[in-house]
Amino acid sequence: MKNFFIVMPLDEAAQAMAERESDRDQLRALVWSQAAESMKALLGRTCSQFAPAPAPGDGINALPYGVALGAVEPMEFLVRYSLARMAQERELEARQQKILSLGHTVFSGQISDSIKLAVMAASGDNPEIYRELELDARFWKHDITAAAGLYFLAPDRCAITKAEEQRMLSHIFRYAICAAELVPMEVRT
Repeated sequence: MKNFFIVMPLDEAAQAMAERESDRDQLRALVWSQAAESMKALLGRTCSQFAPAPAPGDGINALPYGVALGAVEPMEFLVRYSLARMAQERELEARQQKILSLGHTVFSGQISDSIKLAVMAASGDNPEIYRELELDARFWKHDITAAAGLYFLAPDRCAITKAEEQRMLSHIFRYAICAAELVPMEVRT
């Protein structure tokens, strides 16, 4: 099974609910409900079903509905977010390596500290390369079914900029992160 994380902003009413201990379970249920509604698009494409992941990794404290509220559980939020970002980076790197393995590298170079360029040639009759390139294109078009284990609800994107990430982490009390466990599609022979 694979974990999938959704980060979502909390409006002022939800932030107020997070501050009241008596309302937190209701808020978690609302957050899970919104996340589940977004994840319905994954059904039949990425997974056959999903459920809350109360403790999405070894040593991670279990939380109801798999939801960490940044306002009252900042460390739990950050642990889950860090886990999600690392998994996302690993998956994106694996996707890139898969694409590169399907072709022949014509040129590769480091343009800047953060940009690496690879030009490759590939056989036009290989359907696998087209599937991988289509998946990559869907990721950059912010299609949740192509998200690499992490999705940002409002702004509805698979990735955010460094500045947006810094803003989110600086205002963690305005966010919740929801962890889900995806059941993979059955392999058919």
